[in-house]
Amino acid sequence: MIQIMTKLAVADNSGAKLVRCIGIKGTPKLASVGRLLTVSVKEALPGGKVKPGEKHKALLIRCRKEWSRPDGRRIRFDDNACILLTSELKPIGSRLFGPVPFELRRGNWLRVLGLSGRQV
Repeated sequence: MIQIMTKLAVADNSGAKLVRCIGIKGTPKLASVGRLLTVSVKEALPGGKVKPGEKHKALLIRCRKEWSRPDGRRIRFDDNACILLTSELKPIGSRLFGPVPFELRRGNWLRVLGLSGRQV
């Protein structure tokens, strides 16, 4: 679960490396995989598309908190990671790094699933 002020890794090639959650769309306190966040870029590569201090929307794609699937399997990732989105909710980066959970299909994030190499 992610709450406000949580630091997240960025799993795309937008140029950002570390972001901080400053808002959660929908529920006011916690977010899990597939939720929209508002983030502030804390660390970025010098030649990237985004700069430190910018605000962006983000999609949470990995969460360390374990959750259960309907078939009884339990899923957990090693890090908290997100991808940055434009104001039209399209990914800024053109590649995704690391695994992406299959639960994003329920939220109609098929474009994100198409960019990823591995679905879990």
